[in-house]
Amino acid sequence: MAWICDKNGNHRCEIKKLSYNGTFMEVSSITVTVESAEPIAFAIGDYIDWDYDGLRYTLDTAAGVEKQARRSTIGKAFVYDNLVFLSPLQAASNADFLDVVLGNTVDFMTNTEFSFYGT
Repeated sequence: MAWICDKNGNHRCEIKKLSYNGTFMEVSSITVTVESAEPIAFAIGDYIDWDYDGLRYTLDTAAGVEKQARRSTIGKAFVYDNLVFLSPLQAASNADFLDVVLGNTVDFMTNTEFSFYGT
């Protein structure tokens, strides 16, 4: 069983079915469709409480909803289709690499060895 939780760890809803998308050395994601009788206030940073590979998959974009019936009239009055939760490796793949050579007009270097500094 897996849950979608808010940033504080409170359960928003249970996941009945999910789809893992990932290959070796690539950024992985989990796609989920949620059906609910009540609207769910998903927020960026919500995460899936599911221990598959030791990574925390978080919601990166706002959730779109399709209203199919009046609130509480059927179990799938609100459908959140294809919610995409990304692995923390996504943040690393989005990082910009700043290569500065002090005292030089060139803003890159060709050395194969380098050190990191700063935050």
